[in-house]
Amino acid sequence: MSSQSAGSALLNNSNDAIDDAAVPFVVRLHLIRHGETEANVNEIVLGQGDSPLTDDGLALAVRASQSDNFTRGFWRYYCSDLKRAHRSAKLVLGMEDVGGNELNSNVDLTVDARLREVAKGAREGLPKSFSLEEALAARKKSGSVIPKLETLEEALNRVDEWIGSLVRDANEEYQSQSTCQAHGTEGRKIYDVFAMTHSALIRTTIQRMVGSELPDHYSRTREGSLSIPNLSKTIIDILPVFDARQIIRRKARLVKLTECFI
Repeated sequence: MSSQSAGSALLNNSNDAIDDAAVPFVVRLHLIRHGETEANVNEIVLGQGDSPLTDDGLALAVRASQSDNFTRGFWRYYCSDLKRAHRSAKLVLGMEDVGGNELNSNVDLTVDARLREVAKGAREGLPKSFSLEEALAARKKSGSVIPKLETLEEALNRVDEWIGSLVRDANEEYQSQSTCQAHGTEGRKIYDVFAMTHSALIRTTIQRMVGSELPDHYSRTREGSLSIPNLSKTIIDILPVFDARQIIRRKARLVKLTECFI
């Protein structure tokens, strides 16, 4: 089954009725935002640019590595290919120390560009206070190249493709009755996926996939968008619905919203 056909379910209403008998397993996404960066502190738009983690960001990631809730019992481990997310994942998973030295670890971490931040175009590398017009004017004045701008649909399509690949892999393991890192609940196996990624990508995914399930009091930034704190975790279940052993659609349910480990 193609990722496109499997992916169309992300646009469906997650509150639609699901026949639980048609859902033999769940792919549970643990979407974690990377640690605090220097750009975060200085109110700079990053997008697909990059910035080093701050000392606080490094320290918090090390503390998170001591929390089983953030690090243990996952079927798969993924991170964005941007350095701030890759570095955060390695620290949280105990793969390296703050000095960048490799540590003994049996974690198989996959770096996946589909988990990159949404590309912000002309505003990347400039203060968050700049409007798009101001950013374009500043770029024109300096003669700098305008970075890639990505629509939310483009970003969602690559996330959807990634989710589709997870569901297909989980289905193969489930059908083969493989003894993988999955646990059961209510008669279904759960395949937990660790994913270290970025705030705008997480926010967009939440709003599109499970937006109707958000509580009225959820945290908002001054711009009115869902706030995704550094090293917070949002959990979303992906429920594949089958017909004659073929995945015919996918639904999403919100399990936990922007939970911080401290």
